[in-house]
Amino acid sequence: MSGVSWIDSATPTNHPCIVCGNRVGNAIILNASHWHPDYDQLEVARCSQCHSAFTLNATEMILPYPAAEAALQDPNFIYLIYHYLELVSGLDWKLPLLERLPFSRFNSVLEIGCNVGVTLDYCRTAWDIDALGLEPSAYGVKGGELLKLPIINAYTHEAEALHDRRFSFIYATEVLEHVSDPLAFLKELRSYLEPGGILLITTPCVSALHKDSLPGELYAALSPGAHYFLLSQNELEHLAQQAGFKHADVKLLHQTNVAYLSDKPIELDTDYVVDSQLAAYYASKINQGADIDKRVYLGHLINYYTSALNADTVFDEPDISQQIEHQLSLQFNISLDRPLELAQRAIQAESIFDLGKTIPYSLPSYLYKRAEYLNRVGAATEHCYELAALLAAKGLQVDFTHLFLYHHILQLSLQQIGILDNSRQKTDPISGQLRGITESITATIPELHETPVNLLSRIKWKLRALGNRWRLINSPDGE
Repeated sequence: MSGVSWIDSATPTNHPCIVCGNRVGNAIILNASHWHPDYDQLEVARCSQCHSAFTLNATEMILPYPAAEAALQDPNFIYLIYHYLELVSGLDWKLPLLERLPFSRFNSVLEIGCNVGVTLDYCRTAWDIDALGLEPSAYGVKGGELLKLPIINAYTHEAEALHDRRFSFIYATEVLEHVSDPLAFLKELRSYLEPGGILLITTPCVSALHKDSLPGELYAALSPGAHYFLLSQNELEHLAQQAGFKHADVKLLHQTNVAYLSDKPIELDTDYVVDSQLAAYYASKINQGADIDKRVYLGHLINYYTSALNADTVFDEPDISQQIEHQLSLQFNISLDRPLELAQRAIQAESIFDLGKTIPYSLPSYLYKRAEYLNRVGAATEHCYELAALLAAKGLQVDFTHLFLYHHILQLSLQQIGILDNSRQKTDPISGQLRGITESITATIPELHETPVNLLSRIKWKLRALGNRWRLINSPDGE
């Protein structure tokens, strides 16, 4: 179920456009199911003047962020933090945007809507500059503690600490669509920039709204009940100029507006390598050792391992893998030498929280990459592929919505298992038992039995929805 229905013949409306204020020629183009089950469907209109889309009666339909205090009192909330740090931090898609910048001349950075603060920590670490974040949800509170980052738990207009500050670089990824007055917001951010400073904005583009869009992509772009509007590319450029920016470089990237705003043209670098930059960042984090939370440290070790292999970076693979497996033993009482024991523990999980208490969320990724490495050097892959497939399948079973990235690991692992089967005469008994467990789990996952088009839609939806951090705690489980 997509949650979106197009209106066959657009219905005229005199509701003013949230973005430009125009009342003439606007039309309601679709209805969408509110993310909260207690709310009725909302209506989305297209503006005839700026061509953006906007939610009707937005002040009643858009829900505010939940109070941080309630989330922080929930004993399971920490596992959502670990899930974000270990699996979905978004560094892989943000780094290409950041590394293009002339960051060597930056001396300070402000991130608006920084979530746990991983990207902000990257800027602080890789660029060696002063960093500050704003995050109104509980994610910022806990992230600031774990990453030892200065994160203000407030909106920009509430943060008194900002009023006398100026920054070389400010960025806000997937934030603009959550504010009711985009022009005022851009003006406010510009007031915090140093002369010659740069503002980076990303926000969903209205071009994502068409009848040929995959249902999941469409619903994610709309995020009904969370997004006030979807801007056209031209209107974002126009808003930037109205806000006082003399230079606005607005590009369309995968149905997302990416805007570099400043008072003069920016020379953007095209020569950067994301995986090697990620590996260098995580290498610097694991060097902190005892200074960080033990589970965060393990997550850094695994992310370093996977990013270093992706980048073909020369590193001490035996030492890092031994450190990872030592931490797995200390923190989770896991031994990869006892795969059936691990499997039996994992299959008892009934929720994303149970799974996070049993294994680090990035363990399936580590197992797959470890098997890849062993295969490459001609060593036995032990049971890494089988365990990666089993744990990924279990994650999909307990919460496909938030662990959907496991689907890729499951597919790749099963493919490699099939290739290895063709190269050996028989399967050892433990491998056979692990595969049997995996098959019994996958048989219970309805998403894995959808048509390929629908499943692709769901996966793309979830990839796009990573920017909607607030949905992770509050959305209903259904489509």
